[in-house]
Amino acid sequence: MIAYLHPSRAIFATAMIIFSLSLCCLSAEEEWTKVKRDIHRDMGNRDLIVQLKAIERLTGQDNLDAAKFIVDLADKKSVSPALVGSAAEILSTYKDEAVRKYLAEYIRKGMQCQKFIFDAVSKMEIPETKQIFVDIVTGPRKGNKDYDEYYTMAVKAMGSFPDQDDSMVTLLISKLNEKEPQAVRRAAAEALGGIKSDKCLPALVQYIGDQVISETAVESAERIAGQDFGTDRDKWLKWLAGQGNNVKLAYLTREEYSKLKEQRKKEALKEEPIRETSFYGIKLKGRNIYFVLDRSGSMNTVDVSGTRLSRLKMEMTNIVEKLENSEKNYNFGVYFFGGLLRFPMAGVCSNKSKNIERLKRFLDGVEGYGNTPLKAALTFTFDEVVSKNNIDTIYLLSDGEPTDASPDDIVSLVCDRNLGRYVRINTVSVGQESDMMKKIAEITRGSYVHVP
Repeated sequence: MIAYLHPSRAIFATAMIIFSLSLCCLSAEEEWTKVKRDIHRDMGNRDLIVQLKAIERLTGQDNLDAAKFIVDLADKKSVSPALVGSAAEILSTYKDEAVRKYLAEYIRKGMQCQKFIFDAVSKMEIPETKQIFVDIVTGPRKGNKDYDEYYTMAVKAMGSFPDQDDSMVTLLISKLNEKEPQAVRRAAAEALGGIKSDKCLPALVQYIGDQVISETAVESAERIAGQDFGTDRDKWLKWLAGQGNNVKLAYLTREEYSKLKEQRKKEALKEEPIRETSFYGIKLKGRNIYFVLDRSGSMNTVDVSGTRLSRLKMEMTNIVEKLENSEKNYNFGVYFFGGLLRFPMAGVCSNKSKNIERLKRFLDGVEGYGNTPLKAALTFTFDEVVSKNNIDTIYLLSDGEPTDASPDDIVSLVCDRNLGRYVRINTVSVGQESDMMKKIAEITRGSYVHVP
């Protein structure tokens, strides 16, 4: 039976539906207006944590006005890189078609784009942007710092487009080679995990166990295969051989793999820990490693096992002795801030016995002195050591807040200098917990440890 409405009632009902829809649209506009007003208010607060929480309100505001707000924010030089980085990360989750069309047009500027927005768009799989990234990856390498950052982000962007031709896959596999900068190697390994090609998995498995990109290679291999063999390359090879030509691959999205990792992490907590070479409990990883360490006067504070500085010297001695006895080749360097002390002066040296003995003598002469000029230490590290020596991992230790900048400034410095370089920074705070050190580890995919 079909209900019949009098024409006047039908017109009234239609008008009410249109009115209700207009109210919904108005509510969405009003909500965005309120969010924007709240963000502007809290951005006036000097506390970075308050500002970051303000930026978090952009989550879920998947509309063109919000996207333009983020791009405008990124283009302002006065805004902290830490805030821009957080906002750009949120932008990369937006799905609205108007947003994607706007960003596709914005990204046509190529390497003239604000770099955090460039990085965000590289993760969004917008078809119109693919050729822009391809042109950068296949074009001539220019070899300056700014170009290298955009080039590395473009390499990683290839993983956002699952369907790639064989020539691109072959090119990305070639970027795994040890002759490439560590940032490019990591970006290529990550990209291959998002590409649907039967060439990717065997290539990644060959680099499981590599000192620099093993962890990334494992994650990408797990995304492709849906298997959990960790760093056991023999198991990966055996599994591949057993599949033959009928290999069934999972090709997990980033979101699917992230959920899988969280589940595995919960299961791993139930297992007995494995004893490994570590720095204050953080597993030693990497090939070109730099230690940035606090030797300020407060490091003379006496704790249960002696002074904080004596504990640090013991940790360093144990590590370099393990390096000396390792079959792998490492390059390492040490920078003590709070009165500049470096070993070696050239930046890094190999793990040969003569260098280990020289470092031990160097450690014997280190004394606690001075303030905590962390900004100067990290600026020097990124400008003079990281690029020139292809550093892939930093271990950063301090027992107090910086004296030459605010903690917020330090976080912003790391966000800015490490974008496109992918250096993993593991942090240790001695004495008191440090939100700054936690944040540095978080944004660089490192680990954080607090030592009471």
